[in-house]
Amino acid sequence: MHHILVKELAESAFAPFGTYFNPADSGPALMGEAGPVRFYPDRLLCLFENSNYVALSQLALEPRALNITATEIHAHTEEVFGGFTKDVLFHVGPAGNATPDLSRFKVFRLPAGWWARRK
Repeated sequence: MHHILVKELAESAFAPFGTYFNPADSGPALMGEAGPVRFYPDRLLCLFENSNYVALSQLALEPRALNITATEIHAHTEEVFGGFTKDVLFHVGPAGNATPDLSRFKVFRLPAGWWARRK
């Protein structure tokens, strides 16, 4: 069994794989900070190279063992994920063959409510 250290999201560590977004760190709201409703325009933009369509898919997550049992390749598209109600761990690594080299994978903790974009 190969063990991978879980990393906290930081620009220096995650930059080779993509970017991340913390909605709680959105800067000033449009029209000021007063009131119970604050509007933060266009903080998370989804750019897709091959299409004008954006699709959001629902994902139900349950706690499970911290094992990498499956991985997938997004060779020509970005993937944006997040907004979860709890912290989640996710892995990234170079594209490989049918048996990926887990020693080259990185695991990150995505805090609840944050978003990540995989290049």
